[in-house]
Order: sequence, then structure tokens, then C-alpha cells
Amino acid sequence: MKPRQILLCGLDFSGKTTMIKKFQVSGGATATLNNYTDEISDLVMTTPFLNVEKIALPSTQEQCIVYDLSGQGRYREQWQYFYPDVDAVFYVVDSTDLERISINQEILHEMARHPGLQGRRIPFIIMGNK
Repeated sequence: MKPRQILLCGLDFSGKTTMIKKFQVSGGATATLNNYTDEISDLVMTTPFLNVEKIALPSTQEQCIVYDLSGQGRYREQWQYFYPDVDAVFYVVDSTDLERISINQEILHEMARHPGLQGRRIPFIIMGNK
């Protein structure tokens, strides 16, 4: 079976990379944050723009490829190249960064209108962090 591909994006310093290191699924569809262990995550590739991680969901051992994309402004336009191929989008918002909430709102509106995501029936999860 082909691993599911997950896009993890959000503004810089929202905690995306830390979250993927700790993200595990425990029973059903309940997501929890637990201690990171090497058993569930393998680093596949990293660049200043992109971290690619392979994780196995603990409850099912289902393999997932996570594309952890940089949230810096100069890299955000590159996100669109991942839209057509991913099976889910997780957008992380730093809930303590009130000065940039409007930027998050603008980006989410742009994503919702993007042709690569419009009409796709995939999960789009917005997560608050910190």
C-alpha cells in the first residue's frame, strides 16, 4: 500500500516541526502529543524549505510521508506544488502570536481558493499550537 502523504504548513515559528516529532495517533482518530521516539519517525530529507519525514502511526502502523514546509514568506509560494498530490493538509497556527493571526487568515483564504485544493475531498485540519 502506498504511504499517505500529508502536508504540514503554517507560518514560521508556529511549531510545525516540533509537532510532527511528537505527533502520534492513539486509538481511532484521537490525536495526542506524546514523547518523540525514533521508532515512529524517520527523517527522509531536509532542506531550508522542506523536511520530509516518514512516520508510522502507532495504532495502525500505517506509513505516512509528512512534508513539513517552511512558513517563511519567501517559501510560501512553493506550498502550491504539493497541493495536487497530498492526502491531507494540516495547517498549524501559533495561537499566542496574535499579531500574525490576520496573516494566517489571509493565507488560509488563499489556500481555500487555490485550484490545486479546490474541489478535492481531503481532510484540511487547522491546529492551534502553544
